[in-house]
Amino acid sequence: TKMPITSSPEVLPRNASAYINAAASYNVQTLSGSSAGTYTVNLETAPFVRVVNPAGNITLSLTGLSTSRGHVAFVEVVGRGTRTVTIQSASGTVYWDGGSAPTLASGTARSLLMFWSPNGTDFYGSMHFANLA
Repeated sequence: TKMPITSSPEVLPRNASAYINAAASYNVQTLSGSSAGTYTVNLETAPFVRVVNPAGNITLSLTGLSTSRGHVAFVEVVGRGTRTVTIQSASGTVYWDGGSAPTLASGTARSLLMFWSPNGTDFYGSMHFANLA
């Protein structure tokens, strides 16, 4: 049974599927050639973040999310060379799949990290793509 998406939410019966037939687009925040330091990233403004060729070791501090709903965000790290990119929550904790932050691609390769937050403060993070050329 297919149920259309409406502005009046319904509970789906067991074995039913929901289909979304509208596209969504979001802003992307890009930190290109960033110097060493901590950068506050407002995910409410743009839930997609690109870190491109950082000039030093950087920390991303995730913030800006409503505490009344769940959120998904992505961080792409491109061309980090040997520099470190650390990700933290401005007001909670980042819990990594497997218990610790994954190893990001080095050199000119890229990694894509995915985050889910059930409450806008704590984040569950995982490596989505480890080493894209």
